Amino acid sequence: MAYSAFQFKKFEIRQEGVAHPLGTDAVLLGAWAHTTGIQRALDIGTGSGIIALMLAQRNENMQIDAVEIHRASASCAKDNIRRTPWANRIKVWETAVQDFHGGPYDLIVSNPPFFSETVVSPYEHRRRARATELLPPGELIRHTRRLLAPKGILCLILPVPEGRRFQELAATKGLYCNVLVDLRTRPDGPPERSLLQFSRAPLPFKKSAPVLFDGAGRFVEPFAALVEPFYLG
Repeated sequence: MAYSAFQFKKFEIRQEGVAHPLGTDAVLLGAWAHTTGIQRALDIGTGSGIIALMLAQRNENMQIDAVEIHRASASCAKDNIRRTPWANRIKVWETAVQDFHGGPYDLIVSNPPFFSETVVSPYEHRRRARATELLPPGELIRHTRRLLAPKGILCLILPVPEGRRFQELAATKGLYCNVLVDLRTRPDGPPERSLLQFSRAPLPFKKSAPVLFDGAGRFVEPFAALVEPFYLG
């Protein structure tokens, strides 16, 4: 399946052969994840490379590794990154995180798979990218702990139910959620996505439930300010 290219202010994302097309989830995570003071970051399941590129744009001192198990997606990410000013700060590794050795990292980010066995894409390449069989939550937690610096953080975006289950499981493994942002697409609607930040130590917990869009489908604060450096006007 062919996906169209997407033009951002400072780079272009081409999507030839990617397992899963660029979506709002990845942009939200790339714009929201904490980058202040971060020296080394790891993007797990980089896909087209969008989150890694957003992190590089936000922090000019950050060195980023990006892992991607899907060959065509990894090739696409390398090509997208090569055509940007930050190519010397991002390295794509065609491998599973289970087989990756690097770090320790101050920041790990992931827009992880979340389709369960009851929701299956008819397209095999998308199913493999989104089904939890390739990266179950327990595996993501285990390898995050292996690769994360002592004071490092993990930032994720997940559907709300999966986010709650991930929090519970992570706490049993020594990763604690200290920031939770439940995203609503409209003021009278329920949260649909959760942005989550984890650390090795229990820290003061911060929770919010902002609305993403106004009646015309435009981002509203605080996310309007976060995505402004990326989206074309």
